[in-house]
Amino acid sequence: MTMKLKGYKELRNDPKYTKPLPTDEVFLREVLELGQPGLEQVRLLLDTGDVQGARNVYLQHMDSAQVKRYYFDINDVPRLMQEARSRYAWDAEALQDIAEADRITQGDLPIFKDKRVYLPDGKYNWNSWLYDSSQYQLHLTRFTYVKRLSRAYTLTGDEKYAACFNHMMEDFILDNPVPVDGTFRGEHCTWDPLSVGYACSCCRKPLSPSTDRQLSLPK
Repeated sequence: MTMKLKGYKELRNDPKYTKPLPTDEVFLREVLELGQPGLEQVRLLLDTGDVQGARNVYLQHMDSAQVKRYYFDINDVPRLMQEARSRYAWDAEALQDIAEADRITQGDLPIFKDKRVYLPDGKYNWNSWLYDSSQYQLHLTRFTYVKRLSRAYTLTGDEKYAACFNHMMEDFILDNPVPVDGTFRGEHCTWDPLSVGYACSCCRKPLSPSTDRQLSLPK
């Protein structure tokens, strides 16, 4: 009798091979180096038991302390949004972006070579071989279509685009839990912490004015 080895699609849902994401408190107390300059208020709030306040101060610190860029910074986004709305809101390309973003909020996602995948009701399937080919699945998890959400939010200020982005990122992270030790090192897996972390960081910047709104919680 032969035994079929489990692949990543099975292992990623097996609690023996994965572990839950750290809570805000665990991250702040056990992962974050609280002795670093600029985190004094984070430490103070943690000492008083205000975990949510400490998290918010840390996020503000990250936004304000980032490396300056030669083109624009995250604090420039509100001004750039106003500029984009005044100059481009009714351009054909802008209207096309908004129409595409509306489809994305309904679960109709563009992926590769004019192919689309329909994942309604916020139930994304990040680990399927779409059209019987892994290349389509990989394009799904590269999130290139998220730029449509950020453009539509910039042009309209409609919170539904921020809410869609927030749900999409949260669903992806929860659907791909943290591997234990080296479980997935030899397996093909959508969970690549470095690239996903980079994507989540970069993708949220055009949506930054929405991060303190109710629709964009939890952070």
